[in-house]
Amino acid sequence: VYNSELANNLGNLFSRVVTLVTKNFEGVLPRTAGKAPPLLDADRADTVRQIQGHVEACRYNQALQSIWQAILNPANQFADRKEPWKLVKSDREAAAEVLFTMIEPLRAAAILLKPFLPRAAETIYRSFNFPKPWETVRYENAAQAAMQVEDLRVSVALENGKVKPLFPRIGG
Repeated sequence: VYNSELANNLGNLFSRVVTLVTKNFEGVLPRTAGKAPPLLDADRADTVRQIQGHVEACRYNQALQSIWQAILNPANQFADRKEPWKLVKSDREAAAEVLFTMIEPLRAAAILLKPFLPRAAETIYRSFNFPKPWETVRYENAAQAAMQVEDLRVSVALENGKVKPLFPRIGG
């Protein structure tokens, strides 16, 4: 579960986005100020309410399962379909839009994972210049996309051109 869900799913999505934005856009997605990214999941508000209900009822496994099924899995599937790592070579503007779309599920997941993975969630959230401070985000902030005040920027430091893995893989 650690390798498949944390390292390969959440960690890989985070790493892909940060690396692509940093390498191809000098860490800043142009023309994103004043915009909210499109949602990949049409029922985000309902999903957040369900997750909050699971947490309040101490059904933590169901809350986590919902975060993965409704937010992170669709984000990874979107990435696999759109292939921004290839798209950036032929259409930078389209690649920037794909990456902007991919960052939103990371923002929402970070907020929703705050009680479960506090350090990793904070690292994800603080890796971008989201408009609302980390200390003040609540579940309801994950229910809709956040309007960027400034162009979206990666603010995490890279080591040797790579983002430090959130969840280093275990074993071989």
